[in-house]
Amino acid sequence: MGPPKMTARNGTVPLFPSIVPPDFIPSLTLNDLTRRHGRAIGQRLITSFTGPVQIAAVQTLISDFGVASVLLNASNFTDANQASRLVRDIASCFEGLQPFSIGVEQGSDVISQFPSPLTLGAGHSRSNTSTIGQALGRELVSVGVNWSLAPILESINELTEPLDTAKNFSDDPETVSQHAQAFLEGLRSTGVITCAEATLATTIQEVYRSIDGEAADTADLLERGEIYPIKRLLETRSLETLLLTSSITDYEDPNTARRAFQTVIQRLLRDGLGCRAPITVASNSRLGTDVESCAKHTPLRTLLSGSDVVLLSTDPDTQKESIRAIYAAAGSPTLPMSVLNAAADRLSLFRSEIAARRVRPEQAMDPFALVQQHQNLIRDTYRAAITTLSAGPSPLLNLPATSVLLLLTPSVPPVPGPNNARTADPFEPLGRAIARFHNRTRHVPYTLSAGVTSTHAAFLDRATAMVLVLCNTSSAFVDSQMEFVRTVQDRIRAREARPGEQRTRKIALAAGDPRDLRKPLEGWWEVCCYEYTSGALEAATEVITGQRTATGTLPIRLARYLNGR
Repeated sequence: MGPPKMTARNGTVPLFPSIVPPDFIPSLTLNDLTRRHGRAIGQRLITSFTGPVQIAAVQTLISDFGVASVLLNASNFTDANQASRLVRDIASCFEGLQPFSIGVEQGSDVISQFPSPLTLGAGHSRSNTSTIGQALGRELVSVGVNWSLAPILESINELTEPLDTAKNFSDDPETVSQHAQAFLEGLRSTGVITCAEATLATTIQEVYRSIDGEAADTADLLERGEIYPIKRLLETRSLETLLLTSSITDYEDPNTARRAFQTVIQRLLRDGLGCRAPITVASNSRLGTDVESCAKHTPLRTLLSGSDVVLLSTDPDTQKESIRAIYAAAGSPTLPMSVLNAAADRLSLFRSEIAARRVRPEQAMDPFALVQQHQNLIRDTYRAAITTLSAGPSPLLNLPATSVLLLLTPSVPPVPGPNNARTADPFEPLGRAIARFHNRTRHVPYTLSAGVTSTHAAFLDRATAMVLVLCNTSSAFVDSQMEFVRTVQDRIRAREARPGEQRTRKIALAAGDPRDLRKPLEGWWEVCCYEYTSGALEAATEVITGQRTATGTLPIRLARYLNGR
């Protein structure tokens, strides 16, 4: 017989009773433990998956282990129809269990392809960022998603990988704070529960290093740039929930790491900043040497670190083993009931808020009607972000019809998103758009490993105009990309040295991390579009071909430019 039900003021059964069953009894079966602690533990767990989601696995985690939240990502669906069906199937697993949450990660757009945070930062319009957040929220709610893991509260720095740069608004903490607040306001206006994301990696590392020595000064830690956006969102009451993506498994000594996380969560976030929002910590980061043990016990250690909620590993078997380890420890000295009850009030209020927002008018809207409504907004957002780093008009203006225009584009991973072909060249839309402007356009892809091939050389010897796309996807390829650029420039100079040859009209387009243009390319007209989605590339084409003047501002500082000029 389970514990007596307790009734809240509104007549509902509270999610976390203040009285918890007696201490752990080793002979209890998993079913006994689930009945005893199921809701108290399950509400503190988030499950996610890589690749196609097996609904049977979801059903097991919900019915047998009490998990109340599922987080989806772009690998779980290929188009909007599949995403909608998946959300309905997952919701059916929760039938009779209220409240529950089905969320999506940032960048896992379900219907429309929305501009990246870096694009929003370049557009330098807080109101437009809010409108984009609202549009995203309307589409999420229309397919049954009620929780969004966005935005990321990180400032771009020298350690940010090029492929991750577009996930951030800026390198300036104040700009990050302003856009994050606007984005959250827009999302929340549609009824979506919001969860901002941060790593706090350098702060946690400093606390970790000093855990057994002289304690790091709290006041100094609270002045760190990576803490600033969280502080600002708390001051404006914009932070509903927070995910820390750093994991205990990032550290050599898990016990010291647990204490470091506990210090950051309690001393900095709770006591120092007054954060009362639920805090989730990821358990599926880099694994230690003892992989099986680490994966199994990290969620338990994460709960003991002061985390309200744990984001589990994406592997279903590991998830179940992790949850069994938590159940086995529940009520014992390892995981006393005081720890299980520590987050009760915060999570009870949070779950009540989920229930209160569950029915919204937007749910009755046709998701694909929303796509039509949002097309102009998305197009104008991309247009507002395009940035030029060179003075004067586009060199492609008044290009003679007989000239050969060479478009060189890199081989890069496909763009994740709804209805995007996973095998297509992401730069095909750019080639088609430029070809509509100049029909003697020749689009030739390149790879950094192969460099300039004989095919490239043949076209370089003929072309009198060129658009070179730079899209460095890893810091490991910086030297290779610059070597490719130098070889291209050498071929151009060799052609121009021949008697009677015209000077080449040259444009360099950074279609991702603008730091690809940190070193000036002499004689090139330089443009940034911050991502290589079709919308961004089409907007860049309008500037490259002189049809539109760029109005964007660099959202990050380069060594040679300040504020985009």
